[in-house]
Amino acid sequence: MIERSHLLSLFVGLTSACAQTLPRPPQPASPAAFDEEIGSLQSRYDRAAWQSPEAILTALQSKQDETRLAAFGLLGAEGHDAYDLMHTKEMDFEVVADPYQSELRYAALGDDGVQDAIVAVRVRNRILVAVAVPKNAGWERVAAFRYVCWADLRANDRDLLDSVIAIGRYGNDGFERNELILRPITRLAASRGITPLSTQLQHEVHFQLFAGGLRRTLLFERRRQTCERGRDSCAVTLRSFYYFVFGSPPTIDGGIVVEAYGSGAGFATTSFDTELEDRSLSFISCSALRFNQGTHQFEEASTLSSPFDPCLRFLPKKAAEHR
Repeated sequence: MIERSHLLSLFVGLTSACAQTLPRPPQPASPAAFDEEIGSLQSRYDRAAWQSPEAILTALQSKQDETRLAAFGLLGAEGHDAYDLMHTKEMDFEVVADPYQSELRYAALGDDGVQDAIVAVRVRNRILVAVAVPKNAGWERVAAFRYVCWADLRANDRDLLDSVIAIGRYGNDGFERNELILRPITRLAASRGITPLSTQLQHEVHFQLFAGGLRRTLLFERRRQTCERGRDSCAVTLRSFYYFVFGSPPTIDGGIVVEAYGSGAGFATTSFDTELEDRSLSFISCSALRFNQGTHQFEEASTLSSPFDPCLRFLPKKAAEHR
């Protein structure tokens, strides 16, 4: 079952721990503010002209604060997004950041086959992702996303950009399309009781270019992990989406969402990399989706015919025999 919950965005800002600070350079220009997309992922869909994606990355490596600040602004940065927090014995202060990680990917996110640009930048535990399309002799940003992690992973050698951002591929009859996939993690407030519980929630959001803008095509709760405080034990509900073409002959674009459950010490991890093929998981459900060409979104479909059932590979053997 697809969940389209409307969670309050859990925004974690970086603040100075000391009242005595150095003067901050000018803020990046941001006439429009970020709005909640889902959970801790925020988005803005105003437009901004770019010279080129490569010019953005070059400017982010500049030794001049004003040049880096302008580049952050073109990515959609606002407030603390473009700043890093520095510490000395006497004071804490902010400086225009040098990106911890940055990358540029090209992919055709629309049906026209034109290569679009995805620029991702990480500063501390904050990620900015901007999508730009070619326009005239330059480029235009059509969407920007901001994701603030619930922990400062600066000392972690895990590739945070790769864990959040992916380029997916789907299609049939030799015509494959690309899409932008974001997987933000939101840490929910810990429950209070006899056994305090800590819950982490990961969504998966798919985007494609349609009608001149970036459109959200699919949203579901990918993983919900609840752990007992002070104990090495967690319960996990995991969902994965698989593209599938329905019909006989197969002509209907769609997919399935498979849901599984697991618990115990083996799931006490924050890597969020467990796959549904992990046999320690117990199958719960498998739901079919149809891609609506009119709305350019996936929708639940109660009846879709197929020469074989795509859910069978995930079912326990006895359940599969009676499906």
